[in-house]
Amino acid sequence: MSSPSVFDSANSTTSTLKAARKLSTDYEATLGIAQQSMETLNDWSSRISEISSSSDHEDVDFTGPLLLGHHIVKIIIFRAILRPFSDNYNISPGGDVRDQREVEACRLSRNGAKTCLAAATSFTMNMKGTWIHSFWPFCT
Repeated sequence: MSSPSVFDSANSTTSTLKAARKLSTDYEATLGIAQQSMETLNDWSSRISEISSSSDHEDVDFTGPLLLGHHIVKIIIFRAILRPFSDNYNISPGGDVRDQREVEACRLSRNGAKTCLAAATSFTMNMKGTWIHSFWPFCT
């Protein structure tokens, strides 16, 4: 799958108005779709990593924007995962088992989103100089 189709797939299944309306109240359906999108993204990303490790380019490295795209798509997926959960998520200690599962899913989703954002921040802070040519090809 090419990079535009990885992005298009994640975007169309999680972030379009139709998808957002459908998934905004159903966290289980959202998690199912997000899992499929993450698997597709991880397969694509592993292929990019293989290309990157076998590349002999010293002056220009075109994998930087692709890896940045990986982080962007992951953020889009986590935005979708967090959408069904409200900010004021409270449950009583003796609550329904289903409610407790939902609260735990919310907690795990928030932790995953924090990790995702930390990885994206770290990536952008440590970008290689050879990646600049991919963004601005005439920069010297």
